[in-house]
Amino acid sequence: MSASNHSTYPIRTYGLQARLRRGLSLLGTALLALAAACDSASSPQAPEDDPVGGPVPEAAVTAGPLPGKIAFTASDGVQNDIYVMNADGSNLTRLTSTPEREFEPAWSWDNSKIAFLRPRTDASAQVHPDVFVVDANGANGHWASSTPSGLNLRAPAWSPDGSRLLVSASGAIMSMDLATGALTHFKNGQQDVTGLYASFDATGQKVVVAGGGISVYHADGSGRIGVQMASPHIAAVENPSFAPDGTTILLTEAITPERRKLYLFAGTTFTLLSNSGIGIGASWAPDGKQIVFGNRRGHLSRMSAGGNQRVELAGTGGVDNQPAYSH
Repeated sequence: MSASNHSTYPIRTYGLQARLRRGLSLLGTALLALAAACDSASSPQAPEDDPVGGPVPEAAVTAGPLPGKIAFTASDGVQNDIYVMNADGSNLTRLTSTPEREFEPAWSWDNSKIAFLRPRTDASAQVHPDVFVVDANGANGHWASSTPSGLNLRAPAWSPDGSRLLVSASGAIMSMDLATGALTHFKNGQQDVTGLYASFDATGQKVVVAGGGISVYHADGSGRIGVQMASPHIAAVENPSFAPDGTTILLTEAITPERRKLYLFAGTTFTLLSNSGIGIGASWAPDGKQIVFGNRRGHLSRMSAGGNQRVELAGTGGVDNQPAYSH
């Protein structure tokens, strides 16, 4: 999958010690901001969003219905809830309506369930984000584990066979067995993997993990595939995910909390998709032809995988972000 007429950047790598220092420094903030890590001379200030000015009729950008649904987090200024809508923004459905702060939805690969984070009180009366699971229509809600972990869990991602979730906890990638609720460290050989936003490819054989760059591992924990790849500005990476065909990785580079850039990574090259807007929670459509992401205005945008035909979706009218396409 390629994007024409866009800037490309060669691969950068760096050593293990630097990777660990950089990765651990990112995990203390929810937005993984590393302004000090940016090279200001080579990172000009990104312009404002393209002047979309509101939703564009679907007929202007595509013929026929688009595949998949989009789950996302919406805030009305009081609480966060999980919503689902069609890829064109129609059939908006609210899945949760509790006073709890719910966020970071993730579809199971058969699209029958959605996992997300919800605050939970542990045995010590401390509150932590934990994984809650509902059916795709919002029914049959339950905790993924019967026992609170006592950890601040982040970024749930399903294995294709539905047997486990990858999450981030205390700076490490962990695997949650959905049959028992047990959490174990995801390994690179004998070493615990650190970072955020781990996700599987469609085969279930590879896992990509974000930190100060991206790393790809064998899903069985037997080791890293290749070397860790630094992002173009040596900044934090968010939400890396394999294209449905497994050939390309979509990612957001978080240069500062306000500055994000969307890239595709393939082979040894990063290709810039969007130099404007904020690519919060960028996610692939099931056919790999579209991408959805959060923009600077707190709305959701959808565009082609080539970086053009950008459309802003109507959404809830509040602050919508962290979108996740179904598979």
